[in-house]
Amino acid sequence: MQSIEIIAINDNDFDILLSLWESYQRFYEVDIPEAMTLNTWTRFSEPVEPMFTALAVVDGQASGLVHSIYHRSAGAMGDHCYLQDLFVACYALGNGIGRALIEHVYAEASRRGASRVYVEN
Repeated sequence: MQSIEIIAINDNDFDILLSLWESYQRFYEVDIPEAMTLNTWTRFSEPVEPMFTALAVVDGQASGLVHSIYHRSAGAMGDHCYLQDLFVACYALGNGIGRALIEHVYAEASRRGASRVYVEN
């Protein structure tokens, strides 16, 4: 089994993230305007924003991404973590990348004191 590294993005990763994001859009047959993509990238880069993304890297190649958003809840002391987007490149399916990205979100949510992680379809 290949080694999967989950990394937080940095300011130099836009082109890498964009390539996966465009593949995500083709797979899900959606067209997200460029302005929204740039706005979202800016949010990921701002320390005060509760939005995060991580990349799965296998053999030096970005092969998947995950987006998560933290928010308060009226019914819980800790924030909730919404796992918004999960994508693994078609060439990398079946190698545990999706699982590794989900486990990363759960670990980060625990580290941040979130009381819940959830996904909506």
